[in-house]
Amino acid sequence: MPSQPSDTSREVEEVQLELFRQATPARRFALMDSFSSSLKRASMRRHEATHGKGRTAQLAWVREQYGDELADKLERYLQTHE
Repeated sequence: MPSQPSDTSREVEEVQLELFRQATPARRFALMDSFSSSLKRASMRRHEATHGKGRTAQLAWVREQYGDELADKLERYLQTHE
């Protein structure tokens, strides 16, 4: 299986990896934090497109990310603390 995405040439991937290796730990952390935040936002937008904005989409996101048990506990908590 190739390591690079289909839209990235081997040469570009090598340059990107070298730049990442040369980055300071703080810069690498910032890049990964930004990437993680982008993925969370994209995932939430997908749930909002399916469930509409609001609690239903938020609970669906929690269910997908953390599982049924935590989502059920969160839902019960929210119902009793409104």
